[in-house]
Amino acid sequence: MSNLFHLALHIQQSDNIVGKMEKFYADLLGGNAVGTNHDDHVFARCGNTILAFEPREAQMPKTLSFFATPIEMIESIKKKFESQPGFQKDKKGNISLKDPAGNTLTFKSQRPDAPARPMGMRVELDATDLAKTKTFYESHFDCKVKESDDVLKVNFFEHKLIFSKKEGKVSNGFSLDEKIIQQAKESQLLVAEHFGVTDLTKERITEIIEGFEEGKACLLAPMIANENTEHEEIYTFVEDPNGYAVELRFLKNPNVSLKEVEKIAQQNENVVKREYHVSRRNNI
Repeated sequence: MSNLFHLALHIQQSDNIVGKMEKFYADLLGGNAVGTNHDDHVFARCGNTILAFEPREAQMPKTLSFFATPIEMIESIKKKFESQPGFQKDKKGNISLKDPAGNTLTFKSQRPDAPARPMGMRVELDATDLAKTKTFYESHFDCKVKESDDVLKVNFFEHKLIFSKKEGKVSNGFSLDEKIIQQAKESQLLVAEHFGVTDLTKERITEIIEGFEEGKACLLAPMIANENTEHEEIYTFVEDPNGYAVELRFLKNPNVSLKEVEKIAQQNENVVKREYHVSRRNNI
């Protein structure tokens, strides 16, 4: 069983881009799979992945790749979008199309003769140090890692992170800089692009954080919000060796529809949060 993967991306700011993205993903995935947050973010659940889009200036489109897509979902997307510009289909039944922000979505179909597996996401990333990257994901997340020809293939909670060797600074938009990190620590909000998992248990989050060297666990102190309610959540971020922010989140009710999440956000603009102390041994 795969965990609920989360990918937060910036998209190019343009006229009514939030409305256009909301309509596109509602047509693609269904209305309950899509939500907005104060008209400046769009959220969309696709299989076991939650996508988040935030408009920003000077952003480049990205490729969003899904694997083990159910045949019925492939057929539904084809029926709705195959007549639109940019739609493509290959001989194996895989399809691709573009969203209003210019991102390319690719859906690789579940092979009929293959064992059933959850639909997952594949993310391709640069890596400045493959050895450190391998150690990080193996030791802190118990990930299975395959290495070949300057490429690491990381099984990240049954999703795929593909790291390719990159000399110098990484250049795919996910890396952090000191200004972003400082702003995050001051506001307890991270505005950078990031990825992670959002349905961990409290015990698993604690275990991961305690596995880091004291004082170096989190970009943000772990926070708890909506405490003692059905919408309680705990979240924090850690930084990998390439400067990527990896989100760790506990959701008491991970299966709530994004329309319900949207309603909650609108009703609770000033959600009460407090620091969530996971261990006295960590200086966080």
